[in-house]
Amino acid sequence: MQVLMIVRLTSAPTEAILNLVKPETEAVWKLYGADKVRSFHYLADMSRSVLMLEVENLAEAEAIAQQLPMVQAGALKVELLPLKPYTALEASFTA
Repeated sequence: MQVLMIVRLTSAPTEAILNLVKPETEAVWKLYGADKVRSFHYLADMSRSVLMLEVENLAEAEAIAQQLPMVQAGALKVELLPLKPYTALEASFTA
């Protein structure tokens, strides 16, 4: 299943955040190599990052989020949005 993970910085001290950039990047890259993170982007206003996860279930997505160094340190707040295929297009072909 695909899960959209939206992350934003909290009000954690800047120095604490900067010290976690490299470990966070390494963790995301490892998940990308394991085909758990399919893509990652910024919102156009750069206020949040968005990661597309490919997981077995929502519990796995939650576990992935909780293993990220910035999440563990309280520097990131995570929102997980489970997705499912859009099937309403089929109705327009049968009408």
